[in-house]
Amino acid sequence: MRARDGWLALALVASGCAHSGAPAHWLPRAVDAAAETHGGWAVVHMKDRGRHAGELLAVDADSVFVLEEGACLGLASVAISHALVTGYDSEAGKLGGWTALGAVSTLSHGYVLVLTLPTWLIVGGTMASLQSHAGRVDVATWERARMYARFPQGLPPGIDRASLRPKP
Repeated sequence: MRARDGWLALALVASGCAHSGAPAHWLPRAVDAAAETHGGWAVVHMKDRGRHAGELLAVDADSVFVLEEGACLGLASVAISHALVTGYDSEAGKLGGWTALGAVSTLSHGYVLVLTLPTWLIVGGTMASLQSHAGRVDVATWERARMYARFPQGLPPGIDRASLRPKP
């Protein structure tokens, strides 16, 4: 395998990396997620081709609540075609950086580079791609995504939805 083929393999694997759609620095790190008081980032696609994105507030029996641009939206579950919820930043970019550094280090391997470069690119690229999906729920049922909601048991009775504020 030539070095060019190794870079092509890395590009193909990296194309499988997930992106949450959350604003930069909005998601907590994995180690901080358990102490986070806000919900995860939800991207909800509606059957009428509409799309909503924001903090996942709560999941009820027939509704999903998302805080989008400071407004609490109640979305009927039957009107949702597909949704993705990301609870924390998987920091897959750091793993990709280490993979790139390891790949560059193979320049000192001489002829063995034809074995070590593709190994770094394929294994490291695959691991970075897999890591990018950590903390992410492709919603088939909302039960799995409930753990990333600000209110995992549902909206508290009597809560003033207008008083809910987005994460600073």
